[in-house]
Formats: sequence, structure tokens, C-alpha cells
Amino acid sequence: MLTRRAILLGAGSVAVTAAMPARAASWVDLGVRQVSLTKEADRIAVLSSRRFFTKLRLTVTGNDVFLRAVTVHFQNDVSIRYRFDTLIADGGRSASIDLPGDARRVQHVDLDYRRRAGGGSAIVSLQGMPV
Repeated sequence: MLTRRAILLGAGSVAVTAAMPARAASWVDLGVRQVSLTKEADRIAVLSSRRFFTKLRLTVTGNDVFLRAVTVHFQNDVSIRYRFDTLIADGGRSASIDLPGDARRVQHVDLDYRRRAGGGSAIVSLQGMPV
């Protein structure tokens, strides 16, 4: 038989648990590529293609990159091209790319960027928001 104190303690723990916010999903690293700014295209292979994602984003370090477009290739052989036409500064990140449907498995991402006078390189990292 439960005592009154045990019942009150149990009710209090339920109230505390109910008041706690749900744990938010966080961005997951999917792949990285050192891009040569003497070229205009590169591919980032996704390290783990077993998870489902709703959004993608790119982070750039080591140099500025003018990103023209990104083509996302999904595991079901569908590809979608997203136009950016924007400069991502060293240490910056792109806007989020909302993937169509509920969630998608990403196979790889093709980058289309502008060549830079004088060349150089940058590290471009791909991140995804899991379901």
C-alpha cells in the first residue's frame, strides 16, 4: 500500500517531467570536402546514408566561397538543384535547405561555386537536421 508521502512524491515527479521541454534535434555532420577555388565544382559524399533528414546546410572555413548552386542527390535516385548565388564568408554558413517531403536519405551533394582569382582552397562541411 502506498503511503500519502509516496503518492505526493510520485505526482511531483510526473509534474516535473511534464514541464521539461522536449529535447530538440541538433545538426549532424554528414561530410566534408576541401574545395579548390581554381575549380568550379566538387562533391561531398554523405558519410552515413542510413538516417533521414529534413534540412541541410553548409559551413565554410579557410576562405570565402561564392556558392552558385547545390544539387542534392537522394538514395531513391532523385536529385534536386537549389540555386544560391551568394557569398558564404570564411567562418559562415549557408541558409538552411528544406528538403521536400517528410524526410529524405541523402547520398551526396554536388557543389557549384565560382572560381576565385588567385585560387586558394576552403573547407566546406555539410550538416543535416535529422528526423
